[in-house]
Amino acid sequence: MDMYNLSNIEAQFKLFLISGNVSSTTVRNYLSDLRFFLGWSTKNGCGNNLGDLVNEANILKFKNDLIKHGLPEKTINRRLSTLRKLWKFIMTSEDLASNPVIKISNISKKQEPASDNNYTQHQIIDDFKYCLILDSRPDNEVNTVIEAINELLNSVDSK
Repeated sequence: MDMYNLSNIEAQFKLFLISGNVSSTTVRNYLSDLRFFLGWSTKNGCGNNLGDLVNEANILKFKNDLIKHGLPEKTINRRLSTLRKLWKFIMTSEDLASNPVIKISNISKKQEPASDNNYTQHQIIDDFKYCLILDSRPDNEVNTVIEAINELLNSVDSK
């Protein structure tokens, strides 16, 4: 991922979007979302290249920060869509095995903005998943644990 450093990513991503025949509004919004994510990444010390920035742990943290700050659902979901499109752009030029952003789901209307004392179950699970990833747990172990927690919560909710 060396060719995509932070100094040239915006212009190249813009060309990719335009070549994909997306509307000028979508290009403008996605570039704005990209700049926002890059600023957030710098503020949070996530790294200096896309390989460091665009990984599942950082995206989960980014998503939870957006929810915590009470951004509208549509804005959060568009920013996540921007990162998914960014990864597609990266994948067109490099031989990459997986897309870490695809594992990050959009939020639903059920999710409330978080406060320090008011996490939703979904946010707690995402934070726990983030901790497992930071602990260098294998992907299959992380997925198995998260699936088990979700099954447990679903069985409790259905009673």
